Amino acid sequence: MEGGGEEWRSGSTEVFTVEESE
Repeated sequence: MEGGGEEWRSGSTEVFTVEESE
């Protein structure tokens, strides 16, 4: 699930982007 954080722009982006970026 790469770049999935972008889809979750509801507020969990900060959590997803950081976890996915790592």
